[in-house]
Amino acid sequence: MLHFETRDGSSPNEKSWVFLCALPEGAPAQLAAIREDIFQFCNCAIWYDDGVDTPPDELENAIAQSAMAVLPVTGSLLEAESVIQMQILPLLQSHRVSILPVLDDPNLLDMFNLRFRNIQVLDKHNTDKTAIPYEEKLKRFLDTMLLGDAMADRVRGTFRGQLFLSYRKKDRALALDMMKQIRKHPRCRAIKLWYDEFLTPGEEFNGNIFNAIRESDLFLLALTQNMVKEDNYVIRDEYPRAQREEKEILPVVLEQVDNGLVQDRFPCIPPLMDSAQAAEKLAQRMGEGAENTPEQDYLLGLAYLHGLYVERQTRLGLEQLEKSAQRGYAPAALQLANIQILEDDAQVQRQHKLCWLRKYAELSAKEYQQNPNAETAQQYADALDRAAEAEFEQRPEAAFYLYEQAVRVLEHHGCLAQSAQVCSNYGLKLVDAGKNQDGLQMLTKALRQYSQQYKADPEWAKTHTAQFSYCYYNVGNAAVQAGELKLAKLMYTSAINNFSILAREKPEEYTLVLAQAYGNLGNVYRRMWRASADPEECTQAEAHHGKAIEILNEVIEWDPRVYEPAFALELVSLAAVYLQNPDSDRGRTKILLDHAIKILQAYEQMYPGQHLYQLANAQGNRAVLFLAEGDPESARKDFDSIITIFRMLPHRQLELARAMWNMANTYAMEKKYVQARQYYEEAAAIYESGAVQGSERNPDYAQCCYNLAYCLCNSRNYPESLTWADRAAAVYRSLQGGAGEVYASRIRELQRLAEWLKSVI
Repeated sequence: MLHFETRDGSSPNEKSWVFLCALPEGAPAQLAAIREDIFQFCNCAIWYDDGVDTPPDELENAIAQSAMAVLPVTGSLLEAESVIQMQILPLLQSHRVSILPVLDDPNLLDMFNLRFRNIQVLDKHNTDKTAIPYEEKLKRFLDTMLLGDAMADRVRGTFRGQLFLSYRKKDRALALDMMKQIRKHPRCRAIKLWYDEFLTPGEEFNGNIFNAIRESDLFLLALTQNMVKEDNYVIRDEYPRAQREEKEILPVVLEQVDNGLVQDRFPCIPPLMDSAQAAEKLAQRMGEGAENTPEQDYLLGLAYLHGLYVERQTRLGLEQLEKSAQRGYAPAALQLANIQILEDDAQVQRQHKLCWLRKYAELSAKEYQQNPNAETAQQYADALDRAAEAEFEQRPEAAFYLYEQAVRVLEHHGCLAQSAQVCSNYGLKLVDAGKNQDGLQMLTKALRQYSQQYKADPEWAKTHTAQFSYCYYNVGNAAVQAGELKLAKLMYTSAINNFSILAREKPEEYTLVLAQAYGNLGNVYRRMWRASADPEECTQAEAHHGKAIEILNEVIEWDPRVYEPAFALELVSLAAVYLQNPDSDRGRTKILLDHAIKILQAYEQMYPGQHLYQLANAQGNRAVLFLAEGDPESARKDFDSIITIFRMLPHRQLELARAMWNMANTYAMEKKYVQARQYYEEAAAIYESGAVQGSERNPDYAQCCYNLAYCLCNSRNYPESLTWADRAAAVYRSLQGGAGEVYASRIRELQRLAEWLKSVI
């Protein structure tokens, strides 16, 4: 059985319909998770199936009438044989319903992206690179995909006249096909339609139908064999009511019927006609009139996309929107860009989006040039921002140019909050492209602008604290990437202060990022400690990782899939602090690592391939611990697992090489030089292959060459040892400028080794 919910329990009539694509047994929980998120932005009607005797045609009809589908990304969604995959998704594609995937389980993101390429997914739990908080992203999508009350009123105002469609439910498909034929005539598109699909279960039946007949200008009677061969509600009630109300009646023949029987069932019926004749009659009734404006074409397109006051026809809606966009109406281009319809070819989907975003930017630029003010500047910058995001994957430099244009326009008109948002997006993309220093500068600029807006407009500040807080967090991340650890420490501290307040108000939304901010700050202190050997920084690193663990441990039961992997990573980070501290308790360190590895192995079994890197990192730390305890055999088991993992991850060649020479070190400890040499050489080959960018200035490569030189020396292979000693010295010399005596002493040691080897040779 199908059910619906609206914000205030009202009728779904004259509202956008949303279909919740969830398995029946999980639908109530999924609805509870998404209901308030959607209703806070739009008073739509959300429909779902409870799986209890739902007729297939009713399910398909609900999907066909929906303007959008919410697709919770669950494990069951990604199963090839699931009801969602086998039944629901084909219907969404067939009826061209735009979908909004919402990630239910963060462990499934990579699998979803592999299955649904180029479909934007919303992830409540994504904090690593979140330029726009989840709520802002959701609002941005819903603003264009669902119609609020004000927009519904605008759509209603575009219609000129109303048509009452009278048909038998058995003939719904025939009746709607007739409407498609009629709507092919351009002047027949602005006629509002009422038919019994607009009735809601529980509403007073006769009263609503009679009222709809009274308010309609025309009564279209769909004549079929089902209509004339037996007594029915149309014959008894609807047709007589239309006659009493003196409505113009259009009897349209949809299939061959007995004329005599028609005359008998429907006294005084006008001459029968076919769909084409009905379209001409309606077009004449509408009159010539003036051509629709581009805005009216846009509003009619929305009406047909949403099934609002008309039968839902996606293709007709898209045609109206394309006509509007081609005639210069920018919102129509944005609407077309945001529609996410499943395509068999992912590239088609991407090109469709990019094409209309470019058109949106072009039209917005014209509006801004004709009337440059803050409002048109914000629309133009929004268009540039969206286009830049879409361009970035294949043309990053083009994306950067668009971002720069957007920032200039917003700054010129003093739109600080919007400029800060674009600067934030731009900065994150720069960091993604490896331009860490440029990205940091742009994110810092975003932070300055947010601060200015925060002080200038206290009301704005009350509703945008999250945006401001994420900016602190993102600047911290970028500062770490750029090696600016003092700045990172300051930014993470500010982020923690803000997220602590937000987490008290909305714990399920901000607790994870609060814990991660504590963990990131702990990592900063650990790196600073490594450089300075200041014990206070060690204490701070331990305290902040401990706080992150404490927070996550308290909330794991909320949703283990979200919080438990993050908890495991913090255990590994705290263990890394202990490993770096010679005074720490090795037993406690091993307990932390064993616990983390157990968690990550369990999740890797549940979600193959999703936690390999984190698992390898944990096992690497444990292997280091085994080596410190003089247990190379146990260390080798972990290194062997790590090597296997990194062989499966093509973009982790640096980590593979490091694991190789660490494995070699375990053999060298036991004087097993043949095995050690094998792994050292494999590691060196990876560095030298070009797979690791900048290997000629990589300290790990230098260390690998250094170790291999001594391994060969110990196995009395002096000529090759000399070759590798010279190579190690050359790499260390290239690093010497930034490390002072650390590398200078290593170079002197290698020179002494080389001199000795030459004397022996």
